[in-house]
Amino acid sequence: KPFGVSTPQLGWSMAKSLMNTFIGLMVYNGKIDLSQQNLFPEWKNDERSKISLNNLLQMSSGLEWEEDYTKISDVTTMLYNSEQIAQVPLSKQLVEKPGSSFLYSSGTSNLISYFIRNSFANDEAYYSYPERKLFSRLGMTSMVLETDVTGTFIGSSYAYGTPRDWAKFGLLYLHKGKWMGKQILPDYW
Repeated sequence: KPFGVSTPQLGWSMAKSLMNTFIGLMVYNGKIDLSQQNLFPEWKNDERSKISLNNLLQMSSGLEWEEDYTKISDVTTMLYNSEQIAQVPLSKQLVEKPGSSFLYSSGTSNLISYFIRNSFANDEAYYSYPERKLFSRLGMTSMVLETDVTGTFIGSSYAYGTPRDWAKFGLLYLHKGKWMGKQILPDYW
């Protein structure tokens, strides 16, 4: 089938920007705080409990991570050999102080996705959130977010949309979080 205006495109790492935006929407609506720590029960009894949501957003968690697609690594294991997308990054050990350095990590984006899911009372609210709070507001009618086997959005990689819908997403940031005259994200986001 030839490429056309309605051909959905795999966004790969643009999915990371979607996860970031969902957090921004939650911050703007007063549902979460970026300084929040103790993000996951799996980390409650060790130093990982000090990782903040902001550390995850800035990919400065301090967690061990190997982002190498040329071999079996943390990222390839997570994407191609895990039923729960957050399991691999959840199990990683702290190797640096949170906030001390940047390390590109698709695992971090999937931790954010897992955090978002855990922030909702039920899956219906979680699954409808992207459409209700972002896609429908921007007229992004083609967007599809894939989930892992457990139903968590794969926030690092698997988001599809037409080029025009991806462009609408970019325009939201070009206009500092404002859409059609209405602020929907913090202007600093």
